[in-house]
Amino acid sequence: MQKVLVWLFMFACFSCGEKQVLPVLDIERLQNTNCIVLDDSPGYQIQNYGAVFLDSTSGFHPKDICKMTAMRESLFILIDGELRSYEFPSGKLRQRFLSSHSFTSFALDTLTGTVYGLDGKTAELISFTSDGEENGKMQLDRSYTYTNVSSIGNGPLLLLTDAFPDPAVFKIKAFGRNPVRLPVRGKGNKPMSLPDSLACPLQVVGNGKEGVFYKYVLNDTLYLLKGDSCLPVFTCNMGKDGVRLGNKTDVLKRNRRLCIIGFWETQDYWWIQYRSDYLVKEKLYRCTTMAILYKDLKIKDGGYEFFIQGQTIVMDTRYPLFMNEERTCFLQIYDPADHLKERKRELPYNLEKASDKTNLILNYFYSKQLKKKRI
Repeated sequence: MQKVLVWLFMFACFSCGEKQVLPVLDIERLQNTNCIVLDDSPGYQIQNYGAVFLDSTSGFHPKDICKMTAMRESLFILIDGELRSYEFPSGKLRQRFLSSHSFTSFALDTLTGTVYGLDGKTAELISFTSDGEENGKMQLDRSYTYTNVSSIGNGPLLLLTDAFPDPAVFKIKAFGRNPVRLPVRGKGNKPMSLPDSLACPLQVVGNGKEGVFYKYVLNDTLYLLKGDSCLPVFTCNMGKDGVRLGNKTDVLKRNRRLCIIGFWETQDYWWIQYRSDYLVKEKLYRCTTMAILYKDLKIKDGGYEFFIQGQTIVMDTRYPLFMNEERTCFLQIYDPADHLKERKRELPYNLEKASDKTNLILNYFYSKQLKKKRI
C-alpha cells in the first residue's frame, strides 16, 4: 500500500510539473553581465555588515566549517564534526553539543529550537535540545551514504544521499518516523559517469519563504519541496557547454562549463552562486562568482567578486557562503592569516586590538530590500 501511495505521489508531482511552462534561469547569460565591484562602503546590496572573532576556533581553518546558520541572536556551526552554538553577532561561544558522534551535517528546527546532527558514517540522526543536551537517536538505512540534513520547517526533515546518477532524497515527517523517498529526478543513465572537473556539489538545497528548494546538478529543474508536494519552480539554461559528464581517465576540457553551487531566496531577489571554467590559450581558468536576479529571473547584477571595495570586511563569492534562517544575512568565515595574505588588507578596525588574533573571523552582511515605487 505504501508503494502505491508513493507512485501516486510521484505521478501527481510530475504530471503537474510537465504541464507548466516554467520560467528559465539563463546562467550562460550571466557571464556577459560583469559588474565586479558595484560600490564602496558599505556596498550596493549590503545595508549593514560587521566582523568578529569566533571563540575557541584557534587552530581551525575555514574548510573545517561544514555548515553554518543563524537565528535571531544565535549562531550554529558545524566545525570539524562538532556542533557548536555562539552568540550572534558577538561570536562568544555558548556551548558545545557534546556527543561521541562526528557529524557531517545538521539541521535547526526553527519552531522548537531542536538541533539535529547527522552522522553519515553510522547513518544516525541525533536530536539535541536547544540547551545542547542529547535527547534522542534515530537509526537510518545503512545501505545509503547520507550527506546532508535540512529542516523543512515545523518538524519535517530532508535527507540527501550521494547516490549517483539517481540521487535518493528522503523526507522524514517527524523525528523517529520512517523516511519516505521523494520523487526528484536524476539523470537516469550513464551510471559509471561522474560530473566533470568543476568540482560542483551533486545537490544544492536553499531555504525560501514557502519551503525548501532543491537542485540536482544533472537535472535542469529547480524544485520547491513544500509539505507533501514537489513543485518545479524554474529551469536552468546552462548553454551548450553546461555541466558535462566525464570519468576519472577522461577529464573533459571544454570551454565555458557552468554549474550552480548555491542559491538563496531573499524577500526580493534570487542570489545565485555559480562556477565556470574558461580555456584561454590552452590554459584552464576557473571562476566562482555570484549574480542577483529579480523574482522573475531578470538579471539585476552579475559577476561579483567582492561587494565592498577597499574595505577590510569582505564578502568573497569565491568561497562558501551561508545564510541565516530569516534569509536576511549572509555569513562567511575567514582565517586571519589568509585574510591578510590574499587580500593585502589589515584586519577589520574593531579586531586590530584583540588580544588573540588566532581565532577564525566571522563576517556578516545584511542584504537590502528592494525599494518599492511610490504610487
